[in-house]
Amino acid sequence: MLRGLVFFITNVLVILILSSVLSGFQVASIWAAVTLVVVLTLLNWTLGFVLKLFTFPLNFLSFGLFGLIINLFVLWVSLNIPQGITVTGSSLDRIILLIIISVSLSIGQGIVHGFLPLNHNPRNEI
Repeated sequence: MLRGLVFFITNVLVILILSSVLSGFQVASIWAAVTLVVVLTLLNWTLGFVLKLFTFPLNFLSFGLFGLIINLFVLWVSLNIPQGITVTGSSLDRIILLIIISVSLSIGQGIVHGFLPLNHNPRNEI
């Protein structure tokens, strides 16, 4: 429970930071960022899972690179659902923004996973 909450807060913070840093990506409020993270999580659990299940052979043959395309597609769909999220620019700019957002969310989750002792269980110590 705590682990999920920490990842959720980290994703919201990453979205808000990216909104202030990237010129073509605007988030109107903190609630828009929270809504985006909720929608992204739900779509990853449902749509992302189904797409990865059906495209497993292609993902296997591409050594996992097709999974990145699925993640970018799910992110693109989730950016279009909540109100208050604006992505501007040409098609190439939007693709680059999707890649930057996806990589930044992954880095944020990796930092949380690597540096916070979320799996620490004192009962297992000798």
